[in-house]
Amino acid sequence: MQEDVNPCQIHIQISSIDRPGILAEVLEPVVGFDWDVLDIKQFVFNGLLNLSLLLGSNKSNSIFGL
Repeated sequence: MQEDVNPCQIHIQISSIDRPGILAEVLEPVVGFDWDVLDIKQFVFNGLLNLSLLLGSNKSNSIFGL
């Protein structure tokens, strides 16, 4: 498979009631589709989790797997 010079990036924003294991559940398919986690930001406000992920891949067709 040919790899592109310009990487593909996607931003995912998740808001949910905070509980253990949310990040692990989110990252499982990311790893399965061979995406790289470029950055993670998270905070909890009044029990509500706000999770922001920046993912990257150098394969242009990798976004279709997500």
